[in-house]
Amino acid sequence: MTWWLKWRRKDPYPPDTSSPPLPTGDHPRLLITATNLPTIQARLSTGGVWAADFQTWVDWADGWYPFALTDTHVNLPFLAADYAFLWLTHPVVGATYGHTRAQYGALARDLLLLLPTVEPIVGNYNWYGLPLGYDWIHSLLSTSDKTTLVTMMKTVDNYDLLPPESAFDSQVTVGRAQAMLSALAFAEDGID
Repeated sequence: MTWWLKWRRKDPYPPDTSSPPLPTGDHPRLLITATNLPTIQARLSTGGVWAADFQTWVDWADGWYPFALTDTHVNLPFLAADYAFLWLTHPVVGATYGHTRAQYGALARDLLLLLPTVEPIVGNYNWYGLPLGYDWIHSLLSTSDKTTLVTMMKTVDNYDLLPPESAFDSQVTVGRAQAMLSALAFAEDGID
């Protein structure tokens, strides 16, 4: 038996088979799931560990609401995820909102669909909000919306950031993380 076959048999990182694959069409799935959503809402609610910070953040998001669509680049993915998160978690007991759940969802959708018109490809690590927003407001998106956003997510690394001199270069690791997050967002959705 050759040395490499012996080494291969002792794989220090065997595949994790304890978790089932993603169910077809199951959303949300990135960071928040239908199972852990009530726990997150409880932590954000009155008496919850994050209640005060959450209200401060809601107030900030409500202040940005009228201006969100006027942002031209760097904040768009973040804002899309922010308003998608508000839509997903709304209502949180004890939180005071300046807008309805439907308004937060509509703004998140509009911000997501604005992204491809502002930047033709996903090229840097500011774009984590794109797959998060897609996942969190998935039920609000039409098939056309989903196709547009999946096409956008598939442009990760079209700037040719990979491969640099080192596999551990920050651009490489960020690019890989963005690609994996994007792939998880639309896996098994039947869009691609």
